[in-house]
Amino acid sequence: MSSTFLAMGLFKLAMLAFSLGLLFFVVWAIKNLKAEKLFKLSLILIVVGVLVCLFTVALGGKTSFKSHKGFGYSTAKGGTMTWEVCQKKVKSMTEAKKTTTK
Repeated sequence: MSSTFLAMGLFKLAMLAFSLGLLFFVVWAIKNLKAEKLFKLSLILIVVGVLVCLFTVALGGKTSFKSHKGFGYSTAKGGTMTWEVCQKKVKSMTEAKKTTTK
């Protein structure tokens, strides 16, 4: 069993736990918090979420997909295609299309 397969399984379990936790939190908040406190909590969570998203987008240049060597798209034959190989294939297909349309 590959480490990628295990990591994806762990990721799916983590997302399930997060989703259930979020659902339980929302139900609890609706039942137990007054409207004013619920609004304040919602606003805080929205602002924090937006700030974290903006922060992670700013880091995107350093942690983007294309910087991970050896990690890429799965192919139909079971191999992987790295970002660099994918870029080369797209470039060669574009050039081939240009020469055939002339």
